[in-house]
Amino acid sequence: MTAHGRLDEFACDRQKIVQRDQKGLAQVDDNSLLSRVQGRLQNMGRMRAVIELGTGSPFACSQLADAEASGAGRDGFHRGGDLQVVARRMVENMKMIYVGSMGVPDRDSGWISSFEKLGWKVIPYTSEVEYWGVGGLMNFVGKVCRRLNVGPRNSQMQRRLLDLADKETPVWVHFRLPVGFDRATIVKLKNKGVVVTEYFNDDAFSRTQATGLHWKFRHALPAYDGHFVWRSRDIEIYQAHGAAYVEHSPPYYDPKRVYLQGDLTTAPSYLADAAFIGHWEGDWRVDCLDALAGNGFSIILKGGCGGWEPAIKGRRIEYLAPVLHANDDEYRKVYANVVVGVCFFSKLNNDQWTRRAFEIVALGGVLVCERTEEAQSYFKDREEAFFFSTIEELVSIVRQLKDNPDTRQRVRAAGHARLMSSEHTILKRANHVHRFVSSKISAVDCS
Repeated sequence: MTAHGRLDEFACDRQKIVQRDQKGLAQVDDNSLLSRVQGRLQNMGRMRAVIELGTGSPFACSQLADAEASGAGRDGFHRGGDLQVVARRMVENMKMIYVGSMGVPDRDSGWISSFEKLGWKVIPYTSEVEYWGVGGLMNFVGKVCRRLNVGPRNSQMQRRLLDLADKETPVWVHFRLPVGFDRATIVKLKNKGVVVTEYFNDDAFSRTQATGLHWKFRHALPAYDGHFVWRSRDIEIYQAHGAAYVEHSPPYYDPKRVYLQGDLTTAPSYLADAAFIGHWEGDWRVDCLDALAGNGFSIILKGGCGGWEPAIKGRRIEYLAPVLHANDDEYRKVYANVVVGVCFFSKLNNDQWTRRAFEIVALGGVLVCERTEEAQSYFKDREEAFFFSTIEELVSIVRQLKDNPDTRQRVRAAGHARLMSSEHTILKRANHVHRFVSSKISAVDCS
């Protein structure tokens, strides 16, 4: 078995214990792994098997050297105590720091729980920084610091991460949307023997993004061991800017967050004809929703990220103000109980697909979204979802589905079946990152 395979096997043992824990145990007990790890070490013979079994980091190499110096033979462990020490250190070495905003809306808990299911002990760390905002000059300075991700508070946040890495000695640090970290911090983490990866769902090279928002990430980009990007087009762009490894990690859905609240045979209790829950952009989304209202359709609009109220002022849909944030319960209830769930893609980020599209289908709704090549790779138009390219086509689709409940039910069921047979869950995406990190760890030369 390869070193990579042994790490996956080891992670699988931990995953089984995590799954058992989710059924009622108070917490994951690493002692449950020790006897199995010790047994493998005993059977593998040479002490170098410690490395092959799954760690291979500089930290693991030091444990091997310490064990040999303490008197354990090169052809195996002769004292049970030595064996248990190294086995326990192997269990502890499945440790990572996860760095994210930890804010609202929640974009991090799904990743954290997925990495835990894959066997990792996850230490969360928030990258959120509170800047000054008490009016006048300090308020202006705070806004500049937030936009550019600079200033003493940003520096403190980065130093605290380095201190945490010193304290916890993880083998891996993973970032989600690391706009606030400079190259020096990433290099310092790598110098500690840590594998450093990141997941970036924004388009860091978009010319329509807020000026200065992603400059620090672009400068630090070559320092990361691995990048996992939202858009396939980003692979070539990242490589051109010095990235060592880039992999496409497209949008996903989290089955723990979005799921059927009944079954597909249950008729929805319609709250409205159409709904959109998401942020405002200066594209055609206001025009589309306004046209639906102008054709007599009822609409639910939620977002709460700013920009909606001035954009809809003076339009037919002005009555939908204030546009408030939807919590998870509201999100599930709305998209499961409207004739169509409308979805727009971010033009600021050059998106061709998004999480929300999967989520509408996972909730048992009927997806109606902009027609893109990527969208058509996931679902069949008018069989598993509906796509539109013009406002007139959008209005026609909503009218068709409202007037033909049998058609809606057929498309709804077919779309849901297609999604359930796919591999677009957050756990699948997390596993791609996990396997990359496993290969990096296993490749370390400990000779």
